[in-house]
Amino acid sequence: MNYFLLIALLLAQTSIFAQENLRFRATIDAAKGFGKKIDGNPQTVGNGVTTITAGVVLRGISLSVGSGIFKMDGTKNNDHYIPVFGELSYLVEREEIAPFFGVRIGKMFPQKEVNNPYPALNKQTMMYNPSIGVAIDLGPLYLLPYLQYFVP
Repeated sequence: MNYFLLIALLLAQTSIFAQENLRFRATIDAAKGFGKKIDGNPQTVGNGVTTITAGVVLRGISLSVGSGIFKMDGTKNNDHYIPVFGELSYLVEREEIAPFFGVRIGKMFPQKEVNNPYPALNKQTMMYNPSIGVAIDLGPLYLLPYLQYFVP
């Protein structure tokens, strides 16, 4: 009886993912941004983030999960954080050049090896990351130049 229930659950999952037009999506992206030094110096510095996401797409709407590395250049130790997030995005399909919209919401976990002189940077924080851009259809891949606003 236990095996019957297990097989039924596996077949139910298979039928969910066998829907028409449901596809797998994986992305790798990197961004370089601008911020200010934490020491009160108004000099603009660059922060960088690299992420990997994976999810499913149905009729242009994508639900994904992802993680990566966020490097804060405005501190003495060039602190690193690990973002973990969910992403909801929309891409107009079947167009050579189409609009793209997305939003990532998650948490950022600080690097624990370094004793940071800024106590606020030693804590977990929420992250919110809206983005807008264009998608260029290159056959099996999309090229997505976009602008994003990264809010840790």
